Amino acid sequence: MQLRKAPKIGRNLLCPCNSGKKYKKCCFIKNEAEAEQQREIRRKAEYTKEQKSNKEETTRENMVDSIEESQSAEGTSEKSGREEPDNQ
Repeated sequence: MQLRKAPKIGRNLLCPCNSGKKYKKCCFIKNEAEAEQQREIRRKAEYTKEQKSNKEETTRENMVDSIEESQSAEGTSEKSGREEPDNQ
């Protein structure tokens, strides 16, 4: 089922609220303010999502670094413990 878009209201047409004024002098300002609020909400949500993604990536990188450091530390201790004496 497709939804139909409402026809776009021309700025110089009469306002659909039946005030008798042109749309640009009547409801356009209210509708534009509401649209700007919605855009601002979307921008904030995208920014928050981006920040969360960056934080998760940093956490992931820190975990990988920590694991690599612990593995390299274990590797050096294992090597020193397993050295075979020289056969002479």
